[in-house]
Amino acid sequence: MKNKQNAFSAARHVFSCLLVPMALLSVNAYALNCKLKDVIFSKVTQDQASAIKNSGGACDDQERPAKSPALRYGQKGFILFEGKTTSYLDIASETAFDIANKDIVLYGYVGWMVDETDPVKVVGYRFDFEMSEGGEYLKSSNAVLSGKPTLNIVLKPDLDKPGRERENLSQMRKDNFKILTQAKSQNALVKITGKTGAYSNTGGLYIKSEMVELIELGGKN
Repeated sequence: MKNKQNAFSAARHVFSCLLVPMALLSVNAYALNCKLKDVIFSKVTQDQASAIKNSGGACDDQERPAKSPALRYGQKGFILFEGKTTSYLDIASETAFDIANKDIVLYGYVGWMVDETDPVKVVGYRFDFEMSEGGEYLKSSNAVLSGKPTLNIVLKPDLDKPGRERENLSQMRKDNFKILTQAKSQNALVKITGKTGAYSNTGGLYIKSEMVELIELGGKN
């Protein structure tokens, strides 16, 4: 029993020393189960899992989506760029080609217009719209005004990924259509996970992703 208690204490000490600073971010993309010195840790992030493995522990290989951060409709959105928290203004100030093909996660609000390309002209779907951190929050009507600056978003399927058969693409389009219809005009807090890109014709910055995730609807619905 004493050996088990010592192992537990040692594992907890390693976990707290290595992982507490990471937990403060609370916005990693996946949750895993890990084991270190006979102690099981549930719902740790990828960074935390790496730290546990480096300390002699083991983690399962099945990645599961983690919960979104405790961000509510009406609060300002933000961006995770290459795992670091930043602002819409910081990303908008960058030259597109300097930050192209980097991992990015946006929390924010869809603008007034959502443009869908005619489905017969593309494989799967394509939605173009703008996102911002959101403007002033009107508590009386539970509404968010438009914010500046905005970033261009392009939603279209990655056809190189498995499972992109016609039926699946059709369902992905429907899911995106429903959320964007509800979310436009800053009517919902949403999340976009994707990559940065540069338009070939203008060199302007855009964010490419497959799906939009609804976090919370506003009061206009």
